[in-house]
Amino acid sequence: MKTARNRLVFIGVVGVVFFCAILFSREFRRPISNPNPLQTTTKTVPNATGTIPFAIDVSKGEMDKFFGPPVAFDPNDPTMLLMRQMMLGLAKAMDNPKHPCNPLITTNSQIVGMNIKPLSHGDKRYTMWVSDGKTTCGMELVHFEGVGGYTLKGDFFQRFYLRDMVGGFGYNSKAEADEVAQPDKKRFWKQDIGETAHDMVANALGQDFFNNTLPQEYSGFSVADALNALYIDDRHTHNIFTKNVVDANLLRSDMPQMYPGDLANYKFGVYVQAEASTSSLAFKVVYAQAYNNGFPPPKMNGGSGQNNAVRLR
Repeated sequence: MKTARNRLVFIGVVGVVFFCAILFSREFRRPISNPNPLQTTTKTVPNATGTIPFAIDVSKGEMDKFFGPPVAFDPNDPTMLLMRQMMLGLAKAMDNPKHPCNPLITTNSQIVGMNIKPLSHGDKRYTMWVSDGKTTCGMELVHFEGVGGYTLKGDFFQRFYLRDMVGGFGYNSKAEADEVAQPDKKRFWKQDIGETAHDMVANALGQDFFNNTLPQEYSGFSVADALNALYIDDRHTHNIFTKNVVDANLLRSDMPQMYPGDLANYKFGVYVQAEASTSSLAFKVVYAQAYNNGFPPPKMNGGSGQNNAVRLR
């Protein structure tokens, strides 16, 4: 009698749990509301990697004389899809729980703007803005159709940055630079920086991007001890040397270095900023750039017999 009652209780509990699971599943899969008929919506269902795809709300897009006119996110545009995929890859690398360094709250982030600036020879510069409501980051890709005297086709990552560093890595005021340079910051661990930089490249640009690169101590990257950061004050650019900002660089191995710091030898660079001891971040990635995108120098310079440069990552 007691055994039968226990079985009934067990079956009842399982039924309730199963019913609740169905309700939760339906609620979790409900599409995001879309008040703007021009924007594209996505479901915030975690993908196989566990990263939540960015929702899309381009209603905040704006005209910019540098970035070009605002455009709607077009799911049929392969460049836009590639940018979204790359940004997800960067976010995944920067959300690594061992050393989180994403300046965005990824689960709350949305694509809030797209711009396209026409360049010469049919080339276009795409800019995608991602924001969590507090921090806004930009990512640029250039779609090349033709450069110089030869044809070059493909979509190539250019840079990722905080919006207030749009003109290049640097701070908008001396006050911002002083805030970053103050001493009560977390200590950098070069191993973590190198691993994050490595994961950013692998996730966004593919493992082949490491071909013909110099093996270095920190996951293939060199990591600085300190850096001359830039800031703008009274419309002039100034330097501030601090150990709270460092860079990690991936160097080419397939061409000679003409002089120390020759950018022709740099393939990818990441700038990171130390955070306050109260921050949940290990450090913050504030700027990343793919320099020559891995083109072999003879192809990049239109070498003999090179009529069409291949897409390399």
